[in-house]
Amino acid sequence: MVEALNRQCESDTVVGLRLLHKGERMNVKRYAMVRGLGATSELVARYLPSNYEVIGTGTVAEPWGEESVVVIGGRDSHGWTLDSYVIPRLGSGCMQADEIDLSHPVMMQLPA
Repeated sequence: MVEALNRQCESDTVVGLRLLHKGERMNVKRYAMVRGLGATSELVARYLPSNYEVIGTGTVAEPWGEESVVVIGGRDSHGWTLDSYVIPRLGSGCMQADEIDLSHPVMMQLPA
């Protein structure tokens, strides 16, 4: 779905109350859940480009028990994307990031 929204419009398209012109891109906010040994908000923030930020922390239920996670969010910009930069960069620090959407249970634990 994100790929479809981020691709170039092939004709003028109405999105919400905004008209996207041919060739313009819609850039949706993307979220990821980060986990790993010692993954804290402060540590995760050091790995993020300026177009992504730490949204908050929460817990998720796993078969082996509850696990603390850090939730990040942002918009892809000029090659600084979730898939090709943010997730691999976090991986270099032995942290795993999985993209999530607003319906994920951990999002309900974050302050509004």
